[in-house]
Amino acid sequence: MRSPIAPLLAFLAAWFLLPNAPVQAAPSQEPLAAKPAAAEPTAAEPFLWRIEKGPMKGYLYGTIHLPDARALALPGAVEEAFKASGSFFAEIETTPKAEQEVQVAALLPPASRLDQLVGEETWARIEARMASAGLPPMYSAGMARMRPWALGATLPMLKYLPELSAGKPPLDKMLFQRAGKEGKTVGGLELPAEQIAAFGVFTQAEHIRILKDSLDEMDRLEAAGRDLMEETLSAWLSGDEQRLLALMDSGFGSDPELRERAAAALLWRRNLRMASRIDDRMKATGETFFAVGALHMPDAPAKADGAPVDPSSSGDGAAEPRRSESTFEVAAGQVAPKLGLVTLLRQRGYTVQRIR
Repeated sequence: MRSPIAPLLAFLAAWFLLPNAPVQAAPSQEPLAAKPAAAEPTAAEPFLWRIEKGPMKGYLYGTIHLPDARALALPGAVEEAFKASGSFFAEIETTPKAEQEVQVAALLPPASRLDQLVGEETWARIEARMASAGLPPMYSAGMARMRPWALGATLPMLKYLPELSAGKPPLDKMLFQRAGKEGKTVGGLELPAEQIAAFGVFTQAEHIRILKDSLDEMDRLEAAGRDLMEETLSAWLSGDEQRLLALMDSGFGSDPELRERAAAALLWRRNLRMASRIDDRMKATGETFFAVGALHMPDAPAKADGAPVDPSSSGDGAAEPRRSESTFEVAAGQVAPKLGLVTLLRQRGYTVQRIR
């Protein structure tokens, strides 16, 4: 019999490319209308930008790491940009070797078990979530081997587990595989170890706290009749940057300080690294297509006089980049501005034009 940990880890590796699907949603928001499964599976306004500097030309596509048919059906503009590009780069390479590295990192040491770390009450809630998703009890053994951050990433996505375990890829992996089959140069902007290291900003106790907060929030959303994954997908399909930012901002627990640290490690610091590597790839290759989680595109809403700046303004034309005045420490004295890839590439001299 196949070990129950295998499909869980395959599931995690398949969409690990981002913790871009947050574990919580802002309590003040009203639910978006669920998009029916039979609706036209194309984005109303895809997160697609044309990037140019001198002779260098390419595309930046903000993705969502889901295997949903509506995400996998590329809008016409995205399809054209993909076909026109001779090179393709995702956040990380979705090769068997890279996925195995994620899987190994997701496991606790052999002597540790998550059910013992979180306590009986919390573990019973986790098992209840698995049962409500229609998964057999044997999966609990696999879940007990996972680190708190890995399980926290998995729980909101349980409805996609059957598809991912059966081999249906999320959008980024589908694009990576297709690019390879079509003979494009393929690669990643980060190493798996670099993404995994982002979770090191939290202690194990903080990871457990975030996991428990996430369970509370998922219960609250379900009681209100809301589907977080559907809301996230709907915001992405409509090209709604503001809604995606709002969903992200309330993720990773109820403590604002933890949320700030999470955003620094998982978005802003990584954005600096990816912008630098996009610049390097553009210099070394021809027309290039970059696929990165959509939450990496806009800046954080900068507040002046208490009013948030419209984050969608970062996506129009080649206007002067909007700089966020607020920065914060991420690690060892390093400071990352709360800027998205669109602004960071403009600061590097690129013309960045959203394709509408």
